[in-house]
Amino acid sequence: MRDPSYGAGMGAEVHHPSPDAGVSSLRARLRRVAAVPALYRLERFVSAHEAAAIIALGEQAERGTLDLPTKHDSTGFSVELLTDRFEVVAQVHRRIASLIGVPWHVEPSLRFRHYRSGEGHPPHVDNYRKGDEDLLVTAMVVLRAPDAGGRTSFPLADGAATDAVAVAPHDRELVLWLNHRADGSEEPASSHAGETVDAGEKITLTSFVYLPAALAAGPVHDVLDAAVGAAP
Repeated sequence: MRDPSYGAGMGAEVHHPSPDAGVSSLRARLRRVAAVPALYRLERFVSAHEAAAIIALGEQAERGTLDLPTKHDSTGFSVELLTDRFEVVAQVHRRIASLIGVPWHVEPSLRFRHYRSGEGHPPHVDNYRKGDEDLLVTAMVVLRAPDAGGRTSFPLADGAATDAVAVAPHDRELVLWLNHRADGSEEPASSHAGETVDAGEKITLTSFVYLPAALAAGPVHDVLDAAVGAAP
C-alpha cells in the first residue's frame, strides 16, 4: 500500500481520522459495484436514528426554520447542512473519512437532497476543484429510498457501451465512488445520473470529499481495494 502521509506542507488543515473500533467492521461490509469507476456500496451505513435526525433537519430547512440557503428545482430540494452546526452531520462525515482511511480536510457541509416523484438529476461528472484540491470522492448516503425509480446510474461504467451500471437506492445505504483514477487523472466513467423518482421520495445526504488528487487518489484507491479484497 502507498504511504498515505501526503498533505504535509500544503498549508491546509489536515486531519488524521481517529482509530475507530467500528471501521474494520464497516470495511468488511464494503462491496464493489464496479471497478471503472471505482464504485462501492455499504449497507446500514447510518443508524435508523441518525437517518431520522438528518431527515428532520432537512424538513426544518424546507420549512425555512434553519436560516440556511435552499434550492428547489427539477433536481429536487437541496440544502447544505453545516458540519460545525449539526453534530449528527459531522458524525457521518467523520465515518466516511474513517472508511477511506487517509488524511482528510474538514468539509464545511454535506448536501441534503430531497427528490419527489418526477424529480431526478441529469448525467454529470463530479470534476470540480477548490483551490488546489479536487472533488476526489463522492459519498452519498440514502436516508430514505423511494418506492420506485431513483437509481444512480453510471452509463460508462467498466467501459460498457450498452447497459449502464445502475445502483438501486436502499434505506441507510452508502454509495461511494471515486472521480479520479489511482494516478490522479480524472475518471470519465464516473459520469452518473440520478434517475427520476417514479413513486415515493428519495432523500440523500452527500459528502463531497476534496483532496489533492495527484497525492490522494492512489492511497484512497488502495484503502478501498484492500477493504473489498479482504472481505469474505
